[in-house]
Amino acid sequence: MNIDNIRDIVGLSKKQATDNNHKQLVATLENFKEAALEGQGLCFDIITFLEFQDVVRNKINKLVVMLQEVEKRLSSLLVKIGLDEGSVNLTDLKDDKEKASSQDVVDELLKEFGL
Repeated sequence: MNIDNIRDIVGLSKKQATDNNHKQLVATLENFKEAALEGQGLCFDIITFLEFQDVVRNKINKLVVMLQEVEKRLSSLLVKIGLDEGSVNLTDLKDDKEKASSQDVVDELLKEFGL
């Protein structure tokens, strides 16, 4: 239903009221009521989707902040063990499976973040 439909229904209702055509007026108003309730349902659906989108956005923002904190801590850790931030070659780290896949290190980092 759009604004033109509403104008048409209002105009028809006025005509039916002035013509004393009460049965058709009641039927027209009932149809209008049903259409309005349908529109109300659609509005509630839109609000629900927007709320869901807001919840998802908040969770993503929290995740981004958490990842930034992990990045800071990892950079700090690399500096502490003597590596400069620009000198780390990721392909070397991937090739060294013992370092890259050490579950104990990963578990320790996650424990540090409370996960």
